[in-house]
Amino acid sequence: ESKRKRPESAVVASRQDSSTQDTTEEEGKSEQTFAAGDYNCVKFKVYFEVDEDSPSKVLIKLLPQSGDEFKSVFCRIFIGNTEVKMSNFEVEIVKSQLQLDLEAENEKRKEMDLRIKQQRLLAKIK
Repeated sequence: ESKRKRPESAVVASRQDSSTQDTTEEEGKSEQTFAAGDYNCVKFKVYFEVDEDSPSKVLIKLLPQSGDEFKSVFCRIFIGNTEVKMSNFEVEIVKSQLQLDLEAENEKRKEMDLRIKQQRLLAKIK
């Protein structure tokens, strides 16, 4: 019997370009407003799971993974139309072993292609 809840899907935005935000706190409530165009957002399909033993931990899987294109990913959390107080935090990117293997294979392929091109150039010179 698994201790994890059924995976859900959502959308997360990334790549914060500017940080102009207004935060007001009234009686324990936090409301953040963002002007149009403040963020250059890219939306991902994500899957997340919440561990029942430690509900403060959430595992988020971004699909598709895009190499090193995104240096940092910021997660914003909304309940309905209201953004959670501690929202807009940076997410650590941990790549799967499959993703790391694919990137290593692509790097090897690029090196081999470069060597072949160099050999062809040397053959043309001779």
